[in-house]
Amino acid sequence: MQANYDIEQLLIKPQLEQFGEATLDRYTWQSMIATADLLTKYASVLDANGNLPDVVHYTMYCELYEDWAIDDDGALTIVSAKHREADVPHFSSLGQLVDEGGIFHLYANWLYLDQKPQCRLCTSSGVLKDSKRLATICSRLNSPDFKLSIEDNECIDRLLTQLEKTLEAENEKLIQYIVM
Repeated sequence: MQANYDIEQLLIKPQLEQFGEATLDRYTWQSMIATADLLTKYASVLDANGNLPDVVHYTMYCELYEDWAIDDDGALTIVSAKHREADVPHFSSLGQLVDEGGIFHLYANWLYLDQKPQCRLCTSSGVLKDSKRLATICSRLNSPDFKLSIEDNECIDRLLTQLEKTLEAENEKLIQYIVM
């Protein structure tokens, strides 16, 4: 094939559309968060002298069910990463977390995978109100002295109600699709 364009000129000429740059920024953020996730796993198994044990088995899978999944020797965690631009408001309602934040997608995959993996949402957005309460509850779940307060239970009930509503709506869409 004969050259039809000077590649040097192609690389320096500004593009008409800049969508690729924003997409690249989001993927770069996502890959950095995934790397931090894996490095946290790595650091958690180091001994007091900073040495790895003889056998460590972590495997990260990108774009498997969610943005990434980590197999920790058979214990699977699926992770959804939601990058939000600075001008987009923080997640404040459970409805926003379920729909825009990807909680429903995590929930659907958790059901599909026989309710076995741990699920986690990472976001560049802040959280307010019920979303913040839910994030606080989730961060305390593995504490040995963790107890749910009445307010925590109410927040979880609201989350379950929102998940049920979304599940019903999604099932209705699926039924309409199948009937067509």
